[in-house]
Amino acid sequence: MYKKSVKITGWVLLMLFLALLMVGCGAATLTTAKSELTPNQAAELIYHDLTFHGVGVEKVNVTSCVFKDRNTTVVDATYTTEDGKNISQKVTLVRENGQWLIPDHDH
Repeated sequence: MYKKSVKITGWVLLMLFLALLMVGCGAATLTTAKSELTPNQAAELIYHDLTFHGVGVEKVNVTSCVFKDRNTTVVDATYTTEDGKNISQKVTLVRENGQWLIPDHDH
């Protein structure tokens, strides 16, 4: 009887350990994605895209990055154009082949 309870306890602890390991690995991928893209990097990416398309921009600010998954984030971007307009918009960024980019904006 004692051996059976020790065996059951061992299995329960093993399953608990595996469950915690799986949860930790799942959280690590999102944390890794967050650490790979900073708001400053997102702002720089948006700035270069806007200037490529001929929009005169003084500065781009990114106030928040919401990660949908490890390869997709939505950022709140605010920028001032050269003619003084303040524009705020949400921008979706995706990671393809290790590079963050704006979808459908191939240059």
